[in-house]
Amino acid sequence: MITKVTLQRFKCFEKPETVLLSKINLFAGCNGRGKSSFLQALLLIAQSIDTEKRLNHIQINGKFIELGTFEDIKNIKTKAKPTITFCTDDKAENIITLKIAPHDKKPQWGQLFELNINDKKLVEKIGSATGNENVKNAPTALGATSTVAGLAQLHNVYYISADRKGPTDFYKKNDNREDNHIGVHGEELINLLAHKGDGFVKELAKHTSMILSGATIAVKDIGTDYIKLILDSSNDTQGFRPSNVGFGYSYILPIIATLLFAENSSKVFIENPEAHLHPGAQSRLMNFMIEQSKIKNIQLFIETHSDHVINCLRIAIAHKKLQRNDAGIIYFSKSEDNKITTTRINIDSQGNLSDYPEGFMDEWGLQMSQLV
Repeated sequence: MITKVTLQRFKCFEKPETVLLSKINLFAGCNGRGKSSFLQALLLIAQSIDTEKRLNHIQINGKFIELGTFEDIKNIKTKAKPTITFCTDDKAENIITLKIAPHDKKPQWGQLFELNINDKKLVEKIGSATGNENVKNAPTALGATSTVAGLAQLHNVYYISADRKGPTDFYKKNDNREDNHIGVHGEELINLLAHKGDGFVKELAKHTSMILSGATIAVKDIGTDYIKLILDSSNDTQGFRPSNVGFGYSYILPIIATLLFAENSSKVFIENPEAHLHPGAQSRLMNFMIEQSKIKNIQLFIETHSDHVINCLRIAIAHKKLQRNDAGIIYFSKSEDNKITTTRINIDSQGNLSDYPEGFMDEWGLQMSQLV
């Protein structure tokens, strides 16, 4: 599990900002307060780890996120290099620090200026072994990274963005998918369902029905280069085109499927799971995410604006379905001098919160006060 992350000079985080993490993490706060940037720091590392499990450079545009160039990930108030530090619960090699510099040849890459594992440098000047490490402009070499325990925490990562694919009736066939990733927008979901077969589709429909109070899901090969998706808000029907069924179904399917696909001990990042969902469905979806996290030991990173999602986590702890140390809420805010700060809100065994920062879950009360 990733237990702590510190960002400095990365995007909106100018000064060092440290966030303590749990197994299930909810990220809340007003828009434009750094929630997405915080998640992007970990996703940036995850997408930079290649198929051989090596970390050779920072891939600023990759399979999870596309952030532009080095200048887009560097804090605009400083010329110093962005630094990302994260800690894990591994017994060794559990403190990873990356300092990122612009790549000398590829503007959409970042160069690992420093990579320290428990204060041991993996990026060193060539010639340091001969005592010539102070030679000006000496080239650098990167040591082996594939076996670093802490980096292995970011090998199995899944990400579902807020910008999910809406209702789509037909999907172009893609037989080249060899993993369980459905794409950050859910664009490969139907191809993976076709590959997994009817048994998995029925499993997906069962959980979707539980959350949305009814669901039919079917994938049909229509004999061309396209696959057809059938949905319904009732169980076991002939179904309809997705464009004739509520948006909530299309938006929730990538989340449910990803958690069913994900390997044990994976990291799953989800933005705004509540989008297009009734409050009751938001709560039931959160219960499903908690259940899957427990079953598969999945660490969840969930960005949300929903009080229902937050309260569902509180209730799970109050009802002893989840240990209080396994969950936390991180609230992002901005000071008058535009400094991004975070507040960790803990949940006690009765479901009570340790703090209520200004702007956190207070809109209902503010509105009610205007009606009294």
